[in-house]
Amino acid sequence: MSRLEDELKELRKELSKIAKEVEKLKTRREQTSLGPYPGSPEPSASLIRVLAERLPDKPDAGMAFFGGIQKKNGKIRSSYFSGHDFESILRCSPKRVAKLLSPLSSEQRILILKTLIKGDRSSSELSRETGLEGGQLYH
Repeated sequence: MSRLEDELKELRKELSKIAKEVEKLKTRREQTSLGPYPGSPEPSASLIRVLAERLPDKPDAGMAFFGGIQKKNGKIRSSYFSGHDFESILRCSPKRVAKLLSPLSSEQRILILKTLIKGDRSSSELSRETGLEGGQLYH
């Protein structure tokens, strides 16, 4: 065999290995695309499956979902959700997106939100629990 034929044979072996690895990765991706993700609790995987079933029947589609549920003393006290397909999200103006996300634009606001998730608080309770006063608390 010539040197060129040897190199070609070696390249074919490498290409075959790469093709097998790609197939393994495709299979792994298909198995996890609607299943539990590493470290993801089963309820999350169930939600992903439900959302995937509701995707538009298009080759390229997506959906963003945000939701929450709060249980106190064994009873569901509140729940909320918002789900939108990517097309409607992309139609949203940048100004509107900025306005919607502005409450999350500072550490103080995040601290206030985290405190309020635990339950209703008066302004004095918020101040005591967050350490914020005056403008930091009211703006």
